[in-house]
Amino acid sequence: MKKWVKTIIILMIAIIFLVPIIIVLNYISLGLLLSHFFDTIADITGINKYLINALIFLLFVPFVMGISNIFSLNSKRRKNGIIILVTIFIIYNLSLFFLTKDIYFTFSQGSNLKWYALTPEGVKYFDRPGVDPDYGIKLKPVTPDIIKNLKLLVSSNYKPVDPLTAQFFNPITGDAQLWYYKHTDGTFDFFDKPGYDPITGEALQPVTKIVYTEWENKFKLNKETNKNNTKGTEESKNARVENINSELNNSNKLGEVIEFNSTINNKIITSEKPSKIAFVIESNPINLNSASNEFSNKIEINNYQIIKDYFNNKFKSEGYFQKIYNGETTLIYKSRIFKDVNYLILGKLDFSFRKNASLDEDLISCDIDLSYKIFNKQGLIMSDVINSIGAGFSEQLSSKQAIKILSEKYSKEMTEYFNK
Repeated sequence: MKKWVKTIIILMIAIIFLVPIIIVLNYISLGLLLSHFFDTIADITGINKYLINALIFLLFVPFVMGISNIFSLNSKRRKNGIIILVTIFIIYNLSLFFLTKDIYFTFSQGSNLKWYALTPEGVKYFDRPGVDPDYGIKLKPVTPDIIKNLKLLVSSNYKPVDPLTAQFFNPITGDAQLWYYKHTDGTFDFFDKPGYDPITGEALQPVTKIVYTEWENKFKLNKETNKNNTKGTEESKNARVENINSELNNSNKLGEVIEFNSTINNKIITSEKPSKIAFVIESNPINLNSASNEFSNKIEINNYQIIKDYFNNKFKSEGYFQKIYNGETTLIYKSRIFKDVNYLILGKLDFSFRKNASLDEDLISCDIDLSYKIFNKQGLIMSDVINSIGAGFSEQLSSKQAIKILSEKYSKEMTEYFNK
């Protein structure tokens, strides 16, 4: 038998045996791949297996078409096969992303899928360990012990409670129902949810039996004390009442601080400038508030970031601006202001208009007086008044000109003051 005939026979035999083997291997590989997809989705999400099967088989036909086309001798079919497989790959991974973006633990093993950081903007979640890119805070794994508190931090506000009337522990589960912060003088502040102490910014901790006992010994009147006090003198009774009132008064003051902090906008615009000034201007008459906003927008102080929207509308509408300007400054030193900014400037613009008949009977002059006060964490550091005059053929034009002159004058004066 000729050599070429033998070669053809051998090739035919090889093809007869290899083709079924290749087909079987393809099906085995396909089955393993589908099984991997099924197990991955089921283990992570715990979705009903019939729904997962339906989703997988929905992609099965185009997947087989893609596999068959990718090995085709026709270049167009090969390109179509690649497009089909890439599309299926993208759909599969996007599906896993949307299915797992709000899942913190795997369904089957309970392994954590998220890491978190407690930042000034709140709780931020990530899909892998590392460092928060905005604040450089090292990420911590989300655990079953912490997830409840993290969700409470995101979903709700907390408020101070009166420990004399509050229930410290859940009577059914025994879990803590209060969170606390202990000051350096040994006093406690109690809250109804986890969060951060509004004065110090420290994280609150759940109460324990030891904390409750320490607080009870220090503040709460136990049965034996009540019994002895009923037999005591009127002076001791008054002292006891004063002690309780003092404690309740401290709780009220803490509530005032929290309420004041609610006038501060949550996010502060940041820049490369290391020093920041909260800048609030009020105008008289009030209908010229747009002019005061225009004045604020024009102020520039070298090397300082001016934050004109540090406070929300409540700061003025609830009287805080007027109280602080008039000297009631206790709240600003108990609040978080000087943790956010270096200085607070409060100013009042007083407008008055007059006809300038000596020049032109239609010409109007605008006189502006700016009274301002500058505070830092040590207290009031400067108080002064500057003024300017602008002219125009309407009150709007004259006030605009006066504001332009005043803003340039004030910017120069403040730049010299803060950079001396």
